[in-house]
Amino acid sequence: MSTNYELLDELFNKVLACTHIESHYMEVLIMKLDEIYKFSVQRLPLNTPVLINSLKSRYYSLPQVYAPEYYLKLAIRPLRYSLHISTANMFNIGYVVLVLRNCLVSIKNESIGRNQCPFFLKFLADFLPCCEESTLCEVRVVCMDTFKIFLSKFEPVAQLLIIRKLFSMIREGKIQRKNLHEININDEKSLKFEPHFFAWIVDLFRSKFNYEVFRRELDYFWGDIVSIRYSCLSDGLQYYLSVFIFAQEQALRRINPELMLNIYKHYLQPLQSQISDWTELVKTEERQINHGNLAVSADQLAANMERLESEARRQQDSQSLPLLQFQCSETLNFVATFLRNVHML
Repeated sequence: MSTNYELLDELFNKVLACTHIESHYMEVLIMKLDEIYKFSVQRLPLNTPVLINSLKSRYYSLPQVYAPEYYLKLAIRPLRYSLHISTANMFNIGYVVLVLRNCLVSIKNESIGRNQCPFFLKFLADFLPCCEESTLCEVRVVCMDTFKIFLSKFEPVAQLLIIRKLFSMIREGKIQRKNLHEININDEKSLKFEPHFFAWIVDLFRSKFNYEVFRRELDYFWGDIVSIRYSCLSDGLQYYLSVFIFAQEQALRRINPELMLNIYKHYLQPLQSQISDWTELVKTEERQINHGNLAVSADQLAANMERLESEARRQQDSQSLPLLQFQCSETLNFVATFLRNVHML
């Protein structure tokens, strides 16, 4: 039987305190420790008797020896290692989320200062792909909620810095899915979730409009938004929809009319023209197919992957257009109404 009580103390103070453990497993652990306690001639660390005695009172008491923020820092490194193994394995990510939420629950909202951003930013960048990984199914929704909870633990300025930095990292290609050995990392189509990442970051920023620091940063964030362009409609659908909703909420909240006028003239109206061009292009392609100019047999499609991909994109564009046109029209109406109410249009 081991008599290394220092390791036992490490187990309680630094490992179990930030680890999710099912109750029946905890009961087995406590019973084993009770055996050690009975036959030991040496006094065990304080936490061990406390944990064992909790069994008699029918609840488990795991003393928090260190500050909650310290437990979170202890957990980040092994959790990040788990993310590097896979961001698509449901069981791996599920356990990461359980441990992370267990660490976050004791931390007060807006209590982590901006000076801590560099330490946590890399983990958040690694965790972000889990929020848009379709193979995770229901776990993906929990990942999104956990990410938001984690972000809420930072002070508002730190939240802003993190969101802006993540947007920049996505644009620079520094945030990607793991398991890249399964795809061609030199192929831009491999990063098919990039627009979803952008869209979700835009939605995160929009959810923080109640903070004055975020409203003051709108000029710069719109500069980030307008720098992102997609030549293919289906590629940028999620991103453009998020941007439209972002503009609608800014108009409804009547925030910064001067900026809104600039966005209306130099971004939203040109984007409407681009959507009109996409519409005409899709209609032209459909007419050509109906006349048989582009019709090919199934065997030819299978043999020609470029043509097959082109047809798939055309169908995606055709399905995406009605929703995009509707949101664009609604956004222009919201913004125009706001600008007319403040006598700027």
